[in-house]
Amino acid sequence: MSANISIESAAVKYADRGLYVFPVSGKTKRPMTEHGNLDASADPFVVAEMFRQRVERSPGAVGIGVNMGPSGLILFDPDSGAAQAALRKRAGDAALSRGRVVLTGRGLHYYYKAPEAVLLNGVTRLCGIENLDVRSGSSYGILPPSPHPSGAVYRFADYGTAEGIARFLDDLAPCPSVLVEMLREHSERHSNPAEGLRDEDGRTWLPRGTRNAVIWRAAAEARRYGADVEAVTALAEVMGERQCREQIPEREVEGIVKSVMKNVGMDCAAFIPEDRLITSEQLVEMAASEPWLDPLPIEAARERPAFPVDVFPGWLGEWVAAEAEATQTPADMAGVMSLAAVATTIQRAVEIDVGGWVEPLCIWSLAIMESGSRKSQVMSDVFAPIIAAEGVLRDEYAPAEQERAGDAAAYVEGLKKLRAVEAKAILTGDEEKRDEARRNRTVAEARLRDLESERRPLPRLFAEDVTPERYLRLMQEQRGAITLASDEGGVFATFGGRYRQGGDAYLEPLLKAHAGSSIRVDRQTGEPISIDRPRGSLAVSLQEEALRKIGEIPGAVGLGLIARCMAVFPPDLIGTRTATAASVPTSTASAYSERMQALASVGYRAEGFYVLRLDEQARESFDTFRGLDHHEGRLIGDLAPIRAWGSKMPGLVARISGLLHMAEHGADGVRAPVSHGTVERAIRFAEDYLIPHAFVLHEVAAESAERRAARDILAWIIRHGITEMTSREATRAVRWLETQNGVRDSGLALLVDPHGVLRLVGRKAGTREVRWVVNPKVHERADKADKAGTRSSGLSALSGVPKTPSEGR
Repeated sequence: MSANISIESAAVKYADRGLYVFPVSGKTKRPMTEHGNLDASADPFVVAEMFRQRVERSPGAVGIGVNMGPSGLILFDPDSGAAQAALRKRAGDAALSRGRVVLTGRGLHYYYKAPEAVLLNGVTRLCGIENLDVRSGSSYGILPPSPHPSGAVYRFADYGTAEGIARFLDDLAPCPSVLVEMLREHSERHSNPAEGLRDEDGRTWLPRGTRNAVIWRAAAEARRYGADVEAVTALAEVMGERQCREQIPEREVEGIVKSVMKNVGMDCAAFIPEDRLITSEQLVEMAASEPWLDPLPIEAARERPAFPVDVFPGWLGEWVAAEAEATQTPADMAGVMSLAAVATTIQRAVEIDVGGWVEPLCIWSLAIMESGSRKSQVMSDVFAPIIAAEGVLRDEYAPAEQERAGDAAAYVEGLKKLRAVEAKAILTGDEEKRDEARRNRTVAEARLRDLESERRPLPRLFAEDVTPERYLRLMQEQRGAITLASDEGGVFATFGGRYRQGGDAYLEPLLKAHAGSSIRVDRQTGEPISIDRPRGSLAVSLQEEALRKIGEIPGAVGLGLIARCMAVFPPDLIGTRTATAASVPTSTASAYSERMQALASVGYRAEGFYVLRLDEQARESFDTFRGLDHHEGRLIGDLAPIRAWGSKMPGLVARISGLLHMAEHGADGVRAPVSHGTVERAIRFAEDYLIPHAFVLHEVAAESAERRAARDILAWIIRHGITEMTSREATRAVRWLETQNGVRDSGLALLVDPHGVLRLVGRKAGTREVRWVVNPKVHERADKADKAGTRSSGLSALSGVPKTPSEGR
């Protein structure tokens, strides 16, 4: 292992060693989680996600806290020189040297295995020694390589960070007897013995400072046996009532339960007694003996309405419908991509004023479709007229550029000759010829600079696979506008850090191009980049798995990348397509091509910006739509789960209004106001069609690893008709879980509770494999969905593939 290790990697390695860790602030040393150290986890995958989120928000300011009780640790912290000297005098150097010593910003920490006979929480004055802190039980410490508020970094005194983590528990010494006696002395003096407080009836109560830690450990043990959330809650409540003098606040019980359910997996194989071993035949019998409840879907069942072709102008709507028929694809694909194509043609020259602000007419169109759905063919047909328009424009601009390039080359050759004449005149001492050569060279250099400034790259309206740096150059060369169009999701992987040193995401070019915000890039290498009004549309079709990876890009959610997407999830038509579909009528194809090329001509030749304005009735309609009584109020109502996307919805409606207007009127659209009917169609398109898809977008892009595991396992169960299974079989079926047992177990836990898909029944006879049975109602629903042709929603939507009985058990 490297000596240089990140906070996230260090935290994961501690968790892998069995320590319960959680993020703390490097500035205040306070927990950064909702329930403090109760959120500590020893699951490496939970820890990785917990730290990744905090480090993204506060890079360099996140430390590693360790929950002492669950980790079995005790920490002695002499917080001053006097405390250090007093502790050495009382305990002796030999006892202290056996501990794991951590250097802090101000002193030393001594870690030991916690003694079982003594349970204390934070103590700040042990046995009369001022500023001697002792932390165990429900208190916490801070581990290397966490930052210290002083600017220093916590580090091991005897090992490097990586080696110290690896050896932290292997040779950790028990708490020396002299220190245990000091703890006993403190406990007796403060009437807080380890075994608890006894009343006059001899009843034992949990000391107040330790009760939450004790209840947490008991609940965690129950969870490992397979207890569900209701059982864990009941245990915590009973312990709180029967073993605590004072009633534990309800919110504390909720915090304990939430922490246990989130951070403790069901490690049943290690705990199920031998007498619970059962045979495969008994599994079916047990499942039948206890009634099953109806299973709940993993994903919310959201209706995805059909694409509203009628919102488009006649020529465009006709082409979308014909293209969908010809390619045997959903109209959604051709619809949203053709809208992005319209944006590609005019985004560099047209914007829309909706009263109070101006919106550029660039959009991000995403169509999420699986492999084999013919998305490449549709993308090719959508952008064919734009490729043709590029060819026409290049033919028009190429002669002038060739002439300019020829003149520049001639001046370069002339400068070479003038420099040679000047050099020869200097050698011969002919000052008159030298001065003449210098004058001519100065004039030639000025003219060459003019010619270089007149250089105009050949027209480009869209690109496919570019790095962020090349994207900025292309945008600058093309007068501030370029579209990225691709039938795969690689563009997001590229901007997400595929080709950048360290794999860092560089999303600013995309975000600024969508918003129309000016771009200024000055780097040590390369020419400066200055773009006053950038415009950048996206037209990308990709698979659902690629969309999930986009959601994992650092900043994709927080910086609004996902919120800017107009994403659609068309129905899957594979298995229903015919081989005799009619091609697009010639007249329809010609109208589409001619209209698109005409728009491209208007957009590219314009020297400035045309600003579209709404007519009076359209303005009233738009203001009503985005007002407090309608859209603004919905952001804290039904749109609250997709608030980031919903807050950008008025801008999206404005952009769609402008695109529909230009598509309908062509070149004349720059002089005509946007009508009320156009705005109403745009509003209907967004509210009735885009909002349901936005909910799906949020669910897929922000899906947690455990929910994805549950969904993929359930898909396998439905697809193959599984009725009984082991955890290992689930891992073999869902291959990405092979190295992520913690995520797998969390996913299985979701299928047990709250979704009621699985039931834990014991171990497979003669093995340590945990055994599950499947709720038979899962397959009943899947069969009904197959017969009704509704597998695209609810529980059975998770499989995406009809069940194959011959592959089942």
